[in-house]
Amino acid sequence: MLSQRQMQRFVKKIYGSNDLTVKFYDKRNQRKEIWSSFAAVAVCEENIIYINRSYWMLTSKDKQYQKYILVHEVGHFKDVKASTKSSIREFNAQMWALKITKQLGMKKLHRRIKEELIGWSEFKWNSHGRKYRMAYKIAKQKGII
Repeated sequence: MLSQRQMQRFVKKIYGSNDLTVKFYDKRNQRKEIWSSFAAVAVCEENIIYINRSYWMLTSKDKQYQKYILVHEVGHFKDVKASTKSSIREFNAQMWALKITKQLGMKKLHRRIKEELIGWSEFKWNSHGRKYRMAYKIAKQKGII
């Protein structure tokens, strides 16, 4: 499992500065009720990536997946277009994650990001999954997957 210090170092490496902070949140002290269903949340106004502690513990044996979560969330901060459509935001974050991992020679992580994007095709068409399904469709239409 990545420690908080390791997470912060990894985020600095891919983001290019110390401007982002990574913090854990728990269900008992979470800021928003809906966050309990997410692995992580990027709060751009505060320059903070909030990580769901219980989800992080569940994925403790898969550091590559944890890095995927972090690089995807950093992608939200790097999304200069900042679309209002959630599916476009998810797509842009994933595209930035693919781009930076390729630039930094992170082949395994790059491959994992593509696998996760393909996995988005399995999300349900409900309020949570819809944006990921739509982002998958955009990637497929653009020939990325």
